[in-house]
Amino acid sequence: LAACPPLPDPRTDGEARVAEVRATYGRMLTDVAYRIENAALFDTAVPTTRQFETAMAMWAGVSASTPDDEVARRAAMAVLAFDTARAHAETVGLAHLPAQARDRARRAAGAARLARAAATDAERTAAQDQVVRILRPLALYYLPDPDRLPRAISPTRVPGV
Repeated sequence: LAACPPLPDPRTDGEARVAEVRATYGRMLTDVAYRIENAALFDTAVPTTRQFETAMAMWAGVSASTPDDEVARRAAMAVLAFDTARAHAETVGLAHLPAQARDRARRAAGAARLARAAATDAERTAAQDQVVRILRPLALYYLPDPDRLPRAISPTRVPGV
């Protein structure tokens, strides 16, 4: 038995798995182009997204007194719900948006990628302004807030997204 690896701790394993989901989701939230092109992941009216939000709320209720099997169950639910919501959003892509918004959203995502990759501050500012001009009239609550975009578009690609 001494030569066998230790059994995984369900609490530690669950915490690590949910931490990974949170980190990935956080990177997605800060990637403006990703948020535009996969808006269903950020729209709580979408059943898979709502299930993910519910699973994360259930995870938030985990405490030191939560039994290990319940911790493992809630962590598994959070990971599965996230993977499902992400897969759905990436499958439907821009088709989640109203038909009249898709072309403008596609242009906004392209401008967001240009802003992120811009070599100069002037290029980045021009591209950010373009994203704001395109998104503001769309006024879709699940798309990035145009008033906060210049801070959200970073000059480098977010790794892992």
